[in-house]
Amino acid sequence: MSAFAFSQITEVIDPQGFQEYRLRALETLERYGGKFYGGVVTDQVDGEWSPQGMPYGLAAFEFPSMERLKAWYYSPEYQELVGARHATSRGAIVFAEGI
Repeated sequence: MSAFAFSQITEVIDPQGFQEYRLRALETLERYGGKFYGGVVTDQVDGEWSPQGMPYGLAAFEFPSMERLKAWYYSPEYQELVGARHATSRGAIVFAEGI
């Protein structure tokens, strides 16, 4: 069953550093069977999205299973990049099981 990681970026502190993090992070996905989908929010059309308001961007990462998603997220190659994400942006990541 597919599993997903959803990332909401609410602020980019260092645009150049964040772009470097983003490119390096995307390079780590393929080994774990991950796919990236993302975009910049243009409209909030229903409900309350988040306490921080409109996010800078959204990303979804699809993996064949939760096991593969966690293998990617906790891998040495991705964990090496987590500090760069925290230093260059503000946001959150959540995991979800596919149904």
